[in-house]
Amino acid sequence: MQQIERPVIDLGVFSIFGESAGQVFGIFLTENEESYDSLRLAIGINDLAGVKRFSHKMAGSAKVVRAEKLAMVAAKLETAAEEGNQFVQSLFEELTAAYGEVRSLIVDLRQDGAA
Repeated sequence: MQQIERPVIDLGVFSIFGESAGQVFGIFLTENEESYDSLRLAIGINDLAGVKRFSHKMAGSAKVVRAEKLAMVAAKLETAAEEGNQFVQSLFEELTAAYGEVRSLIVDLRQDGAA
């Protein structure tokens, strides 16, 4: 079965936030840099409660900006941490890639004046 590739961000988010989209994306970048750094540290010391907390935070903010792939991976990571699952590290790597895509797109949109 072929997997359907989701867009990095559903650009319909612009119709929701309108002229405030740039501000929303700016908040997203600031808060998620902090959450990602804290998540990375929690992974490094095997703090599953911290992994759960920061992946939950990233999932929520990803939903706000309609970054569905990032939201999905962050939610999976949250569940894995809650269950003490051996897939925490591989899901963190997947989250790192998804977050990088979202971050790059937002930076590009902001530089182009689209957000």
